[in-house]
This record gives sequence, structure tokens and C-alpha cells, in this order.
Amino acid sequence: LGNFAEQDALDEGIFEDLYEKEIVGRNLLGLFGPLLARVVANEEGYFSHPMLMESAVLALGKFMCVSQTVCVRYLSLLFTCFNKGHPSLRSTIVVSLGDLAFRFPNALIPWNSRIFELLKDEDPSVRANALLV
Repeated sequence: LGNFAEQDALDEGIFEDLYEKEIVGRNLLGLFGPLLARVVANEEGYFSHPMLMESAVLALGKFMCVSQTVCVRYLSLLFTCFNKGHPSLRSTIVVSLGDLAFRFPNALIPWNSRIFELLKDEDPSVRANALLV
């Protein structure tokens, strides 16, 4: 029984290296992440259409689920966007945070206080999503 756990841990390490180096680093996804981050950040105001912002946030959240390094890199961006966004965008961010909490729970520990603040949002749909997630 102990041999199987050891082999599983070894396999997990191999897959994690594969995610970090091959999928995120040298692939199309590695090039796509900074573009998504730029759209979500919307620093120059070019990407302010609500549907574009929601789609970009959702895509960034899914991209963050691939790699813990990417997750840690863009978590602050998600919370910054949450503070500026409309209720539908904030609900999308809450769902993405739920996915990330399931995939990389230790990466979200520094953000726990901010996550619990989502339950106090002024919009009832955002609070409901935060409670369900």
C-alpha cells in the first residue's frame, strides 16, 4: 500500500513539472496568459465592454487552474478587478475563485480574509454565489 502512495506522489511531481514547463511555459497558453491579464487589467480603458471583461476573467480563471505559479501570479489581479467590477463580473470572479480554491487551496490561504469579505458584497447575487461556492 505504501508503494502505491509513493508512486502516486512521484507521478504527481512529474505532471506538475509538465504543467509548469510544457503547457504554461513554452506553449500557446504561456503566450496567452499575459494577453488575458492585460485585458482583465484594462489599464488603458480599451477593454471595458462587460461581455469582454466577463469572458476574459473567466478565461483567466480557467488558465489559472492549470498552474499554481500562474494562479499565484494573477490572484491579486482578480481581486483588483473584483473591486472595480459590476455585479455580473464580480459573480464570475467568485466562481473562478471557487475553482481555484478546489484546485490550489494552499495558494489562496493568504487571500482568505478577502474571500470571506465576498459574503458581505452589496449585491445579493454576488453574496449568493459566494455562499454557494
